[in-house]
Amino acid sequence: MRQFTSRNDVFCDVLNAKIFRGKQVIKPSELERVDPKGLFYDLEGRMRELERDVVKFWRKGGVILSLLGLESQTQIDPDMVFRMFAYDGLAYREQLLNKEETRRFPVVSFVLYYGTTPWTRNLTLREAVEFPQQDGEALAKYFNDYALNLIDMTKFEREDVELYSSDFRFFSESHYFRMHPDIRVPTPPGVITDRRTTADVVAAVYGNEAVPEMLKTKNNYQGEIAMSAAFADLVEKLEKRGEERGEKRGEKRGEKRGEKRGEKRGIILGKREVALQLKADNYPFDAIVRAVKLDPQIVQAWLQEEGGK
Repeated sequence: MRQFTSRNDVFCDVLNAKIFRGKQVIKPSELERVDPKGLFYDLEGRMRELERDVVKFWRKGGVILSLLGLESQTQIDPDMVFRMFAYDGLAYREQLLNKEETRRFPVVSFVLYYGTTPWTRNLTLREAVEFPQQDGEALAKYFNDYALNLIDMTKFEREDVELYSSDFRFFSESHYFRMHPDIRVPTPPGVITDRRTTADVVAAVYGNEAVPEMLKTKNNYQGEIAMSAAFADLVEKLEKRGEERGEKRGEKRGEKRGEKRGEKRGIILGKREVALQLKADNYPFDAIVRAVKLDPQIVQAWLQEEGGK
């Protein structure tokens, strides 16, 4: 993901969508790469190194408007707020150490989360620390809080997905499909301009077999391709993979248990296998229920039964 989000067009797209609701305020030509590594001293006086995912200066007319950072997460990290606070603090420290630049500029950092379970833990320092029971309330009045600027893709609605215009639109569409596999939406407009990095991020999230052929063939990743065609190919691959896995698991379990109780029983078993496979692929519970179109209590019982084995 780092290579993908480090592209100026993608970086701009993600931040413009979050900060300006899709208005193209930050331009790719205004971004300047910053070394993501920084040094600090730990509590024992030893020098340590911190490395961020992507950090860029936003400049206009030679003036630094801000230092912008973007961290990518597939898993919920309860200590992420501490990490982001440390990253931003180190960036301000480096401004103090820079004797050539006397103007101070804001540091603004974001976390791009593309897991499948909504991020609800420790969105602020206040939530992450424990105040003492005695005198804690008085102490808390003077506590300087810090909040995560979180981009939680599990909570995206259609209007959020449609804010993007770069190759990130393809990734946001694929994640929306992952969260809502039963919802069919118009294929995304536009073209994919960098096929290699887009193919790499699809492979990292969904596996090499899910990468649309048109992303990796013809002229060694060179040239633009229609985003709609690539997205249709991706959806077809993901659906086929889910069906094949469900069929294989169903056949194996059916042979083992000797299930031959008629067509209706077979349909229920098939839906059960689909539910188990979606669970194995980390789909959220509500998406699984919508996909199999059965009572949530039945689906919950299947998943609990499987989880207890």
